[in-house]
Amino acid sequence: MKEEDKFALANVGENLKVRVIGMAEWGPGDMAMSLGVTSGPDAVNDPLMVAFRAKVLAACKANHIAFLNTMTTRDVTKMIQEGVMVGPASKETTEIGRKFTKRQMPW
Repeated sequence: MKEEDKFALANVGENLKVRVIGMAEWGPGDMAMSLGVTSGPDAVNDPLMVAFRAKVLAACKANHIAFLNTMTTRDVTKMIQEGVMVGPASKETTEIGRKFTKRQMPW
């Protein structure tokens, strides 16, 4: 489920109660455009963006749904601690995340 605009966000709590949903993505680029926030790396620090991301993450936690958020080598451990369970990442970021969670690949 993509929760990337202000209209989807208005119903995020209800949207994520659907039992077949396994993951929700909060897309900062699309959300910034929807809110009229200047896009770019600093957009995620805009107070509206912070509040809306928190709302999606809280709805995910309440409904036991994985939350997808971008991760970098600088923030992967913070994201995992916060509850992010899925994230597109580089090989280096993935290795940091696996080491932090003590998760081993089966091969």
